Parts: sequence; structure tokens; C-alpha cells
Amino acid sequence: MARVRPEYYRTALALLPGSAATSGLTFAYVGKAESPDGEAEVLDVTGEGNFAARLFVDAKTHLPIMLTYKDRDLSQMRMQRFERREGETQEAMRARAAEERKQREAAGPPPPPPMVEYSMFIADHKKVDGVLLPTRITMQTGEKPSQEWELKKIKVNGKRAQADQPLA
Repeated sequence: MARVRPEYYRTALALLPGSAATSGLTFAYVGKAESPDGEAEVLDVTGEGNFAARLFVDAKTHLPIMLTYKDRDLSQMRMQRFERREGETQEAMRARAAEERKQREAAGPPPPPPMVEYSMFIADHKKVDGVLLPTRITMQTGEKPSQEWELKKIKVNGKRAQADQPLA
């Protein structure tokens, strides 16, 4: 839950910042920010579990345009896969794995990944059933883009499937 809740809040802030989904958050006005693209109102957003983000809202349209926050740089974390070497028996591989695990434990826990600044750019708002929603969200770590979400089909308050009907 410690990793899921902040992701939920960040996504809710990007899609529907004034909805019930963000009712557990506190907003504080910071001031105005100017860029070549225009002016934005800046809000600090905080919540339970040390949640903190900065929301930039377009001064003219009052739509969210950017969200920034700090989090651990998980791009450096790697899962360790342990594979059998050529000619190595299963028993020898298990012994080698146990020895390497003991060495890692003796060295102590690795340091946590460093904190980095993330930016979520929220763009291309379109009206869907009377609600303005973004259709493009780009994630960036520092100066490096890491993800881009393109929402091609959005259904607002669609009909729910009946319990006795199979889901499509």
C-alpha cells in the first residue's frame, strides 16, 4: 500500500483533481509560475503517508498541466536472476546461490535508491460526456522521458456489467 497510494493520488490529480478521489488531500496555494507556454497557478498537495506533490494548473483554463514530485529512482533497481552455469549441477548451483546470499547478508542491506524529481505532463484535454479529461500524459525523470500514456478511448460512468453476465 505504501507504493500504491501515492500512485493512485498522482493519477487522480492528473485526471480529476477536484473529485472525491482527491478528497483526502490538502491543497495549499504557492503562487504563479510562468513559462513560454503561458502562466500556471501552483499548488502544494499533501496527504497521508508523507504524500507530497506540486500541481500546476493552467491559469486560463484551470486544467491540470503538470505534476511534480520526488520519489526513489527505481530505474536503477534490478532483479537478480540466478541461473545455472554451463556444466554446473543443480546441487552446485544451490550451494553457490547460498554462498552469494550469505555474502550479501554479511555486507548488510544495500543503500536505498536516491531520491529524484519526477514530472508528469498532462495534455490534450478533450470533453468526454461533459467532462474535460487529458488524453496524453508524459512521465519524465529529470530531463529524461520515461513513459507516455495516450488515452484513445475513454468511457465516463459506463454501464456496469450485471453479476450474471460475462465480462467482455
